[in-house]
Amino acid sequence: GTDSIVAGSTIQVKLAAGSTNYQRMTSGSYASTGAVPANTLQVTLGSLAATIDQSYGSQSVVVPQTNVLLGKFNVSAGSGENVNLNTIRVAIKVGGTDSPAPGDITNLYVKYGTKETTPIATATALNTFSISQSLTKTQSIVVEVYGDIAAGTAGRTYQTQIQASGITAQSGIAVYTRGSAAMAAADDVGSTPGQIITAAGSGNLTVT
Repeated sequence: GTDSIVAGSTIQVKLAAGSTNYQRMTSGSYASTGAVPANTLQVTLGSLAATIDQSYGSQSVVVPQTNVLLGKFNVSAGSGENVNLNTIRVAIKVGGTDSPAPGDITNLYVKYGTKETTPIATATALNTFSISQSLTKTQSIVVEVYGDIAAGTAGRTYQTQIQASGITAQSGIAVYTRGSAAMAAADDVGSTPGQIITAAGSGNLTVT
């Protein structure tokens, strides 16, 4: 047929009842087969989800500082089918509304599971990383965002937001941790907000 089958649908095939559709070998008489239902199939679709990792809280970091853990998340596949992750997008907010100034954050990279990406030399408001990671049904991996915070940023706050996306292994459909398209900016419908990192100046030592 031409009808679409969507996730959540139930499919059951039945052999229709026949009408004098077989002949007995001994007597030569004809008879009819009855209707026979097959097993029921539940239609499912692969999915992705991302959450902030509660084991890591918001931090205050004395700057300049290298290799700062800017955000920690968990990315998981749903129960429908395996998913092949291919992209992680990282948006960065400064002070809750602004984008990072050039040079604020450098050497931005992502660790995912046991792998990590090639660093981006100078982070921008939206950063895209190509990855290769297969997730089986319900499997979860930790995603961590790292970067260097420059001197002169004291008093500013930084928040990373991520979106992971990939292709379902069986149905070949593009899926996202949130939303139905690539995240375009921070606070996009597709973003998952992370921890807030506060850049702090060095403390003062007073001797009396």
